Amino acid sequence: MSRLISLAALALAGAVAAAPSLRVARQANDTVNATVVNSVTLAPIQVPAKPDSLVPQTNVSLDYGLNNTGLAAVNITLLTNYPTILLEAISSLTTVDCSSESVAITFNNVDDLDNAYTQWSAYDKLLLITNHMGDCDPEFERGFFLAGTYAADTSSLTLTATAEKTDVNSASSYMKTQFHGLPAASTTDPTRRDIIIDPDKLTYSSTWDLPSQVLYEYDPYVTVTAQSGQLDLSVGLSGYLEFDVGALSLDALHVDFETSIKSDLVLELGVTAPYNNTFAYTPDALVYYIVNVPGIITFGPELLFSVGADLDVLAAVDVVLDVGAEVANGTVHIDFVDWNATAAAGWEPTYHANVSLSEKAVVAVNPFVSFTVGVAFELLGGALDLSGGLTPKASFPTTATLDASQEIGAGSGENTTVTQPGGEGGDSAACTNGAAVVSDFEFSLTAFVTQWYNEVIYDVKVPIADECYSWV
Repeated sequence: MSRLISLAALALAGAVAAAPSLRVARQANDTVNATVVNSVTLAPIQVPAKPDSLVPQTNVSLDYGLNNTGLAAVNITLLTNYPTILLEAISSLTTVDCSSESVAITFNNVDDLDNAYTQWSAYDKLLLITNHMGDCDPEFERGFFLAGTYAADTSSLTLTATAEKTDVNSASSYMKTQFHGLPAASTTDPTRRDIIIDPDKLTYSSTWDLPSQVLYEYDPYVTVTAQSGQLDLSVGLSGYLEFDVGALSLDALHVDFETSIKSDLVLELGVTAPYNNTFAYTPDALVYYIVNVPGIITFGPELLFSVGADLDVLAAVDVVLDVGAEVANGTVHIDFVDWNATAAAGWEPTYHANVSLSEKAVVAVNPFVSFTVGVAFELLGGALDLSGGLTPKASFPTTATLDASQEIGAGSGENTTVTQPGGEGGDSAACTNGAAVVSDFEFSLTAFVTQWYNEVIYDVKVPIADECYSWV
């Protein structure tokens, strides 16, 4: 008769994390590979008309969102190197025509034409920002033109400026960026690995294929097979950035993650001899650059998961790990510049886990599941390239000595108890016919900014059991 012990284990919680210090094993023919999803490009949202729109400014605010929605997902404020005119804010403008050497602006009245000519001619250089009122802009972009001299034609109500095209990097000295309301949702089942982008909602969903396949093999001692697996992840991002363009200095960057995670995995470990080591299955990252404001900023999440176990077995045995965990609403505020402002809340995992042994054995097994949710930024075509994020990791280290044929089910949750048919349990119990079990729940949340820091911001260890489950 097969000897089976089944014990509650594992929880999952989240945080910015560094890679765990364990050996990473990966099959050469991995079925889960790195995937890059094409950018969801945001379009300029027209600035409302302003009464002072003909007056040059050195501080301009630009909104970008999904096409035809009118809802801003990203706001960019620029401190410009030159007095600036935002042409889209001029209500009396009818058309804008651009060439390699000029910008021609047509008004619907002579007063505004005269006013523009008088005010703009007072400056040696003037920055004109266009927004799809003619042929001046690529799709999804505003145009930036540095104007010099002007000629007014009252018969056609057209003001023509000599101008050359420039870019944000050259035209601005400081940039502030605010982004919000950017949800991302991913669902994984063991039968599909499709990737779906829904631009209308700025969401993504993907599938990681975990069919019945060998995840790790150390011949002839250990074979680890995934019987099934499903991973669900949703992430909402918001944050704020300040960048000194002239000094190439990041003055402020913080990101708020709103995260829910759920995992269910069944792994089978076949051990043919005494074995003491750690296995981990870590597919390549799935990268989603879900937000792109061309020429200005690109950012989006990077996802990675790892499943495995620390295993110490004194004899040949088959071990089945049935692990699952869920965090309904974990939030992390990561400050990329000021580590002391980084904080987390709501990481309250629920879990279930079972460890099944096929033979009489002494086994120490520590199954674990971890996710990494990161976000990568690229600013002004590479002037800033930065990433950071969080890694939730939960594990349930369990030592079990099985001396007789019996099954124990400890259920799931956070405060699991097992009714013993006999004996008092703990150190006072003689486990000559039964199962001696020592187990804990461990959870850590790590925050990282790739270039600067990698630290645990939440860590907990909760004793779950130190018992003798006896049936004599």
